[in-house]
Amino acid sequence: MAQLLLGVLALGAAYALIALGFVLILNATGAVNFSQGDLVMAGGFGAVALGDALHLSGLALLPALLVGMAVLGAVLAALTYMPLRRRPPEAVFISTIAFGIILQNLANRLFGAEPLAAPSLLGAGRVRFAGIDASRLSNVFFVTPSAGSEYMVKAYIAVVIGGWGSIPGAVAGALLIAAFEVLYPSLPLLITSLLPWSDTVFSQTTSTVVLDVVVLLILVLRPQGLFGERVRQRP
Repeated sequence: MAQLLLGVLALGAAYALIALGFVLILNATGAVNFSQGDLVMAGGFGAVALGDALHLSGLALLPALLVGMAVLGAVLAALTYMPLRRRPPEAVFISTIAFGIILQNLANRLFGAEPLAAPSLLGAGRVRFAGIDASRLSNVFFVTPSAGSEYMVKAYIAVVIGGWGSIPGAVAGALLIAAFEVLYPSLPLLITSLLPWSDTVFSQTTSTVVLDVVVLLILVLRPQGLFGERVRQRP
């Protein structure tokens, strides 16, 4: 159970970072960056490329990766935000989507469509955290050109659940999604003796279905999200 909870926190933190990018950019510019997930994908391939080119691993890879991502962020701002800062937000939406498509195709052209394992930031040694062999968690990150779209959907759902513009809501929504993805498929381990058919009901596929149903209920019962403020129009 401790390892499952650690997995929820790790995956939820990853989704939360993307969701926070949504919220912070929205609050600052009034527009949403729909290439946020593709930037994460680019960071993964950047780690692969830098690790191979510079023969770096572990935390030694982090400074070069941060500089590379900062440069990519500056390019994003220069191409998609600055020229359109006096235009409607919809123009920025479209430009960030186009930027994400460019990143996907560039990654596919340079690295191919097959999943690649990113270097571990924890190094090759065995690392223990709270009594758990955390080195297992440090070597399971794979990246593909299409991964950005998946990250994007999860972060978008997190923001919808939490409420647009709410930083705590984005984090809570991300953790809720991670809990569904990690804990829900693990329920058969706890109740197999009681429900023999639990492997089918509590699978990774059905966890996505249940999550979608929860999101629909939130949109119907509380459209502003769990932490969002109700917006009323003046008569």
